[in-house]
Amino acid sequence: MAKRGSKLAKKAKKKGLSHAKMSNIRKYKLNKQGVKTLGQRNQKKARKKQEKKLTFAEMMKEKRRRIEIRERYKREPELYPLTAEVTGDEMMQMIDPEDLQYMIEEDVKKRKRAKRKKDEEDEVENAFEDQMRDFDKNRLPDNMRSLLPIKTPEGALVPRFAEVAEKVAEENKEAEEGEASEKEDGEELGKEEKEGYEERVEEEDEETDEEEEEKVKKPKGKTTVDFLIERQAKLDEKKVQIGCLSSNFLQDPEERISALSHILKFMNESDPDVKVTVKKYAALSLLQIFHRVIPQYSIKKHDTTIKLKKETLRLHTYENQLLVGYQQYLKGLENMVMASSKDKKKAVSPMHTQLCVVGVRCLGELLTKHPHFNFTPNVIQVLIPMLNHQDDRVFQSVASYLTKVFKDDISGEVTLEVVRKIDQLVRRRQFRVRPEVIGIFLALGPKLRKTAGIDADRDDHMTTKHKLTHKEKLVRKLLEQNKAKRSRLQAKVHKKKRKLEEQMKDIREGRKARALNKHHASIIQTIFGLYIHVLKRRPNNRLNAVVLEGLAKFAHLVNIEYFADLLKTLGDLMNEGTLKLRESLHCIQVVFTILAGQGQVLTLDPHSFYQYLFSNMFSISAGENHDDIQTVVESLRQILLGRFSKAGHERMLAFTKRLATLSLTLLHNGSVITLATLRSILLEQKSAEALLEVENEGCAGVYMEEAVDPQHCNAGATSLWELHLSKRHYHSTVQQMSLHLLLGVPLQGDGVLPHTLTRRSMDELFQTYNPSEMRFNPAVLPPKHEHTEQARKKAKRTHHRGYWLTEYMTNAAQEVNQSPFSSANEIGGNTKSTKEMNGHTNSMGQNTHASQGLDTDNGLNRVKFYSGMLGRMKLPPIRPLECNFEDYTKDFICIDRKK
Repeated sequence: MAKRGSKLAKKAKKKGLSHAKMSNIRKYKLNKQGVKTLGQRNQKKARKKQEKKLTFAEMMKEKRRRIEIRERYKREPELYPLTAEVTGDEMMQMIDPEDLQYMIEEDVKKRKRAKRKKDEEDEVENAFEDQMRDFDKNRLPDNMRSLLPIKTPEGALVPRFAEVAEKVAEENKEAEEGEASEKEDGEELGKEEKEGYEERVEEEDEETDEEEEEKVKKPKGKTTVDFLIERQAKLDEKKVQIGCLSSNFLQDPEERISALSHILKFMNESDPDVKVTVKKYAALSLLQIFHRVIPQYSIKKHDTTIKLKKETLRLHTYENQLLVGYQQYLKGLENMVMASSKDKKKAVSPMHTQLCVVGVRCLGELLTKHPHFNFTPNVIQVLIPMLNHQDDRVFQSVASYLTKVFKDDISGEVTLEVVRKIDQLVRRRQFRVRPEVIGIFLALGPKLRKTAGIDADRDDHMTTKHKLTHKEKLVRKLLEQNKAKRSRLQAKVHKKKRKLEEQMKDIREGRKARALNKHHASIIQTIFGLYIHVLKRRPNNRLNAVVLEGLAKFAHLVNIEYFADLLKTLGDLMNEGTLKLRESLHCIQVVFTILAGQGQVLTLDPHSFYQYLFSNMFSISAGENHDDIQTVVESLRQILLGRFSKAGHERMLAFTKRLATLSLTLLHNGSVITLATLRSILLEQKSAEALLEVENEGCAGVYMEEAVDPQHCNAGATSLWELHLSKRHYHSTVQQMSLHLLLGVPLQGDGVLPHTLTRRSMDELFQTYNPSEMRFNPAVLPPKHEHTEQARKKAKRTHHRGYWLTEYMTNAAQEVNQSPFSSANEIGGNTKSTKEMNGHTNSMGQNTHASQGLDTDNGLNRVKFYSGMLGRMKLPPIRPLECNFEDYTKDFICIDRKK
């Protein structure tokens, strides 16, 4: 020990360290090499022994718990049907897909976070271990060394330093000294430690085996079935709580308004196992609650500090709390909706999509059922960005709710707010949006109308308010008779009062009409501003189709000041040749709609538009572009049926003929609207009736169907032979309309169309007979009774079958009768007498023919047309009857075998 101590003392003196510091350094190095002291080994054994005892106790406790649960299940099997009957796979199928996906994602994230944390800890530990150990707080740089200090006259010590000239040599020297010191430290190890090295290795191996056995014996965590049972129990508990709170609140909302705040807490559920489902339950429950408690007026925030009556104060307090709860509910829905659109670069999880769908549903129903209530602009602000959502379910849901808002909005205020928000969204995103976002404006078609002055509205009101039915007039008369008689002064006052009420009513209606006109004017201005921007600057070519379709629908609302500029822009688009067929047809519809209205004052020659429409009509068929027939029909109605039609006689005949030909290539709903358009042309243009005539003597030349210009195709030289083919169409309505046109479009008598076909618009007819569901809509009537299979079987049982004999067969029978081989023996090969030919006497056949008024000398009663095959068969008597049908009077004779 003296030797070892002397070496440590020398080393400490050489490095300037104490003996204790050198001992700690030696222990640290040994511990780093895996060599532990006797005290450390004893501590580790005691710690593992204690852990082993605790683990075994927990294992026995878990075992006893499972045995107790199993015995309880055996005693009460009806209380636990899930664990008794349902397997783990079935429980996995019972869980909601979005919840299962959420749990899987959370588990993966948890594992990643644990792994990342462990890696970070390992990196910190490794960096700390790699760092050189230094006990000197004021360590000098490598190129400096300390010298002996100098003592000043005051007694203070001044340290001195010197720069090392040869740094490399010094480092090598220090490295050699370090190796020597390590070698000496190794030699200083006791003999007992060296001899017990192998024993320590064996002990560590045994400890490793024991740890592995402990891991195997350690009880596992919860199974999937246990987890699902626990989750279902949580959900049931949450549902009961939400239901009880909702029912309690609805019993007396004013007294139990505090229950609303407790239900709102479920919108912020934090339990990851049931968070998604509970949020949906809470949102839908609160939706039904607000449907019942929202009043028919908007609420203003009241000041409850002022002195009020008890009832008034109570009402104001309730309304304030209801408004605060409604605001919190909208914020929760906004968080649900916006969660799926925060990060567009990452894929949206199904959980967020489901929450977004539920949030959009709640916001949409609040907007459609309570547009008058508070925070309606905020609801619109949240819903409008969802029109550009990447999920089609979200877009379709928002579009359906906005369409309903457009339809139900009477004042136009909410519609104007929606249109402005859509305009802001499109411009904010620099027109990089889905075409359907701008296409939502097409739902405004039935809503918008030409803004007119208050005088026109008042005139319409004055002309319609006195149009009462006979029943209403009788009711009014009875009410006046039952009224108590008034004095002359009372009658005078009542008359003035009624007159004043009528004036006030007119004033109110005038204000409403002016506000409606103002809103509609703003809507039209916003929409056309967006359309013109897309057509002129072309920021996104995907928007051209929907913009042109919208212009075609709202062209009659365009201000006359923009006609010339708009037509020039459309002409440039057509000349470029980059538009598709559908877009070009919409351009043509816009042009002719403008020219058929106020655009008649423009000096514009639409010759090129006529040619394009005429040459491309045959591009439409029963395929993908079948719906474009509506655009063609509307354009032709503007050309040929407008009040200021300038198409000309030749163009009118050419378009009429081409439209009839086009009707043969369409589905039955397209054929219906084309034939309805032909009917309107024949009623208004009397000169078109010449196409119904077969012989066109007044027109020379040949009809040139392949001509490009409709004015030079010579359509007057042909006729509408297509109607004869349509008369045999597979659809009964097309047959009926074709026959109506062939009869010259009668307005009464035979061939008149029902009012269901004549009083409907083209869009209504097209949608009524739409076969998109792969069935006739409306359903076609079933065949008559005599054409059914049952009737044919019945006719076969009763032998009610007729044979048809042509005139040729009758003449052949007469020749055979007049020939020398007309006897029964020669023809039939029988040896019987002629009186029993085919089992019938000659007298019976003659009497039968005579009774029917037919010629008995024609030999039909004695001739067998199939004598070679039927000569030896006994046949029933043949009774020829004359057929009275129009198509067969000259050519056929019906033979009835009923009797």
